[in-house]
Order: sequence, then structure tokens, then C-alpha cells
Amino acid sequence: MKAKTLWLSWLYMFILCTVLGFIPEPTGFFKFLFVVIAAGFFVPGFVLLTKADHRDQVKTIRIIRNLAIAALVLDMGLIILNFLSALMAEVWGTVFYYMLVVLGSPLVCGQYWALTLFGWACLMVYAISLLKKQK
Repeated sequence: MKAKTLWLSWLYMFILCTVLGFIPEPTGFFKFLFVVIAAGFFVPGFVLLTKADHRDQVKTIRIIRNLAIAALVLDMGLIILNFLSALMAEVWGTVFYYMLVVLGSPLVCGQYWALTLFGWACLMVYAISLLKKQK
């Protein structure tokens, strides 16, 4: 696969996770399907890192590392804001939840937040190890 195709597939997986994140509390097979889709969201990122390592494309590795770090920080911040919104007006809870669904889409789609945070952390650590190997 070309790198452009992988970047686009990663974008489409993000959009799919965002749309599925707005479906409230799926059960049974659909819950399983959503978890698989959220876990599958990270596949293009790992493939991009692997291909970038074989082609010595440090720029791609840095982009994915920075993206993973930004996603981890943003997701954790939005989770904290969602918890703190219990002390605020109801509208803030709704606003923060919609922000979490859109900006942290695999997080809400997969419903197991630790799984998504683990996926971002794995991408970050893999990218960092590849950058150290390049030096």
C-alpha cells in the first residue's frame, strides 16, 4: 500500500469511529463490532510506522509520534473535563462529552477507554524506539 492510501484509511477510520461514537450504549454484537473497529483504528498507524522505518522516513515517524502524544494529552484532558463537568451546569457536561466523541473518537467508539489510550501509547513508544534506532 502507498503511504497516501494508509493516511487516508486512517482518516476514514477516525471518521467512522466518530460517527459510531454518537450511537448510545450498543450491546451484544454491535458492542463487539465497535470495539474491533476502535482497535482496528490503530492498524494503519502501525503499518505507516513500519513502512517509514524500512524507508528511513524520519519525518513520518516524527509526525506519528507527535500525533500520538497530542492524542494522549488531549484525551486525558477531555476525560478529566468530563469528570469535572459533574460539578458544573449540565450543558458543560454535554459540550465536553461531544468534544470527547469528536476529538477522541476511537476512545468513545470502543467504550473501553484504557484500550484506546493503550493503543496511542503503543504507537508513541514504537515511534520513539524507531527514532532512537535511526540515530
